[in-house]
Amino acid sequence: MKNLENLRKEIDGEEETFLIILRTELRWDWDAFNRLTNLMYDVADGATGLESVDKHIAQGYWFIDTWVRDWTGHDDFPRPEKDKYEEAIQLLRDLSYFFFTGVSPYEDDGLKKMVEKMHNKRMQSDAAEPRR
Repeated sequence: MKNLENLRKEIDGEEETFLIILRTELRWDWDAFNRLTNLMYDVADGATGLESVDKHIAQGYWFIDTWVRDWTGHDDFPRPEKDKYEEAIQLLRDLSYFFFTGVSPYEDDGLKKMVEKMHNKRMQSDAAEPRR
């Protein structure tokens, strides 16, 4: 239940969420992205097999999948490194697919591993980059 509440805050663009940072600071915040994708996975996994889902949450998955790609796709947006960016955008699409269909686009626990992989990549990247 806590994950659902926290995802609702992300969808609503509350303070310190990935969407509000992206929109107002024009900055890709990997920590906020990882919080969002972990919540999206957990909520989608919990919704598997349910006959219906909260409309606001469903709209949020659709919005995140489409808006993030559109907003950050602008030529002037300071996107992350191309490979990491494309992988992150694909992860958002995959999480939305999982939420709406209840089927992971990967075998076994591959989607959860992708969520963890993005987090681990960022952690490795942080360790390699000097702080400013």
